[in-house]
Amino acid sequence: MDHGARDNSLNSGQGFYGSNYRGTQHKVIKSKTVDHPRPMNRRFVQKRSVLAFVSLGIVLSFAFLAFNGLQIPSFRNAPDAAGSSERVAAYDWPEDYLNGTVTPIGLIHSDFATYDGKSATVQGNVTAAPGEYDNGYFFIQDSTGGLMVNSSGSGFATFGVTRGDYVRLNGTVAQTVQGMHTIEDALSYWVMDTGNTVEVEHMYNSSLVAASDQGLLAKMNGYLTNFSYSNTSHTSPDWEKSVCTSTLWMYNRTFTVQTTNITLSDYDGFAMVTGVMFYDDGTYTLRPRSTSDIDSGNGPYDYPNVDGDLSDWSSSEIAVDDSDDDTYVTDIEMRCFNVAWDAESLYIGVEYTVATYGSAIIYIDAIPGAGATNVSAFVQSPSGTDWMKDWVRHVEFLDGFAADLMLCRYEADSPELWRFNGNGFATEVTGSMGAIGTGVADGSVSTIEAFIPWIIIYGTDPGEVPPGSNIRIVATVSGASCTNVYDTSPDSPLDTRTNGWSHLVYFYDFCIDCDLDGYPDDYSSGFAIPEFSILIVVPMMVAVMLVVRARRKKT
Repeated sequence: MDHGARDNSLNSGQGFYGSNYRGTQHKVIKSKTVDHPRPMNRRFVQKRSVLAFVSLGIVLSFAFLAFNGLQIPSFRNAPDAAGSSERVAAYDWPEDYLNGTVTPIGLIHSDFATYDGKSATVQGNVTAAPGEYDNGYFFIQDSTGGLMVNSSGSGFATFGVTRGDYVRLNGTVAQTVQGMHTIEDALSYWVMDTGNTVEVEHMYNSSLVAASDQGLLAKMNGYLTNFSYSNTSHTSPDWEKSVCTSTLWMYNRTFTVQTTNITLSDYDGFAMVTGVMFYDDGTYTLRPRSTSDIDSGNGPYDYPNVDGDLSDWSSSEIAVDDSDDDTYVTDIEMRCFNVAWDAESLYIGVEYTVATYGSAIIYIDAIPGAGATNVSAFVQSPSGTDWMKDWVRHVEFLDGFAADLMLCRYEADSPELWRFNGNGFATEVTGSMGAIGTGVADGSVSTIEAFIPWIIIYGTDPGEVPPGSNIRIVATVSGASCTNVYDTSPDSPLDTRTNGWSHLVYFYDFCIDCDLDGYPDDYSSGFAIPEFSILIVVPMMVAVMLVVRARRKKT
C-alpha cells in the first residue's frame, strides 16, 4: 500500500478533537456530527439548460460542504474526558497532517533544539503498543528512527493501537524528565494501514549506539549475566511492577538490558535480545517488550555442521544481521554472517545474493601489525609473478584494520581461502580449510559455510591461540575484478561509482581469548565478565606487540 496516500476504505473513527490550524495554533473547536444524504446526481436532457444547471449544482455543492463541514472517514481521534462522539471539520486539522507533509523522526533527534516545543506531524509503524511498557505511551518508527508518543489522557489505549499499525499523528515535540524525545498532546491520529512488520536493526556493536537511536526497535546478542531486581510502587495497584536489570556481555563490551515483570535470570546465558532503546539521563538501555523478545541460543563456542545450510546456527551466533535491501545494485546483497568457534577452528557462515560476475569476499584481521590495508593490487606468492586480478578490488581498510585472510567465492564456484603477506602478495591456502558454497549467481540466496583451523590463522599448536586474541571481520559483496564493493556487513558508507573506491570503516570484532589463558574461550561451564583490569591489559598487550614489531622492522 502507498503509505503516502489516504486509504478511504478505513472505517470512520469515533468523535475526536482537532486543531483549528492556519500557521498558528488556535483553540480547539468542536462541532456536532450530522448525517447528511449525498447530493443527488441529476441528469438533464434539455440541451439549452445543461450549462445553467451544472453551474447551479457546483455552487450548491460548495455551499453544502461549507455549511456542514467535510467528513473524512479515515481519521480517528481520542474521545474527550466525557466520552463525547463529537468531531471536527477537516479545515480544522493542521495542513501538514492532511497533505502528508511529515517530519522524519530522525530529524527530530538530530536537530531537537529546532523542533522542541513545536507542532509536528510524524508517521510510522507502531513498534510497541500502549500497555507493553506502560499505558501512558507507545512507540512508532519510520525509516529514519523511532519515537515515543506520550498518549496519557489521549485515549489511544481505548482505540487499541497495536503493533504493525501504520499511524500518522500530530502533536508537540517535547522530552521526558529523563531526556527522552517524545510527541506530546497527540490527540488526533490516523491509522493508515495495519499488519505491517518492522525490520529490526541489529546493534552488533554497543559502542556505536547514539542519541539518534533512542526510541528505535533494535536487537543485540551476547551473554546475559549480573541480574538485579527492584520494585516500583505507584498509587494504582496496577502499577506495581518488578524491574529487572541485566548486563549483556558482548565480548569486550557490555550493555544494559532492563525489563518490567520479566525474570531475566531465566535466560542466563547467550541470547538475542530485541527491544526498544530507552534513554535515561545519559544512559541507554535495551528494553524487551515481552518474553518472546528474548531468544536463547548456543553461544559462540559451538561446532556447526559445515554443509552450506545455516539453519543450525542459533541467533546468538549472528555476528551482523544486515538489512536485506540496503545495496544500490540489483540482486547483490550481503544479508548476514555468523561466527562461532571451538577448540580447533573458527567457523563462519555467510548468507548473501549475487548476480553474474558477482563475488562474496570476507576479510579477516587476526594478527596485529600484519596483513593488507588495501586489496587493489597484489600478486600470487611465492612466485611473485602472477597478478591476482580475480580478487583485486578497489577497497581500502581504515580504523587500523589489515586483512590477514580472505575467504571468497566467485559466482557459483567453490569457496577459496587466501593469506595476505602485506599489501603486495597473497598465498592460496584453500586446502587447509573446510568450506561449502551453495546457490547460483542469479540474485537468489547463496551461502558460504567454512571452518578455518587456528593453526592456519595463527600458526599455533592445535587448540591454542595467542593470549588475548581478538579477531575483526567484514563481509562484502562486489562485482567483477577491479571494482569497489556494493554492500558490506557491517555497513560502511560506500562510493556508488562502479570503479570508485570503497573505504571501509566498520568491522565486527570479538575476543577469542578474553581470559588470557591461551585457549579459545569455552562458555559451556558458565561465564563471568572479565575484571576491568583484564579489559585494560588486552589493549595494552596489543599496543606493546605493535611497538615491538615496528622496532624490529626498523632494525
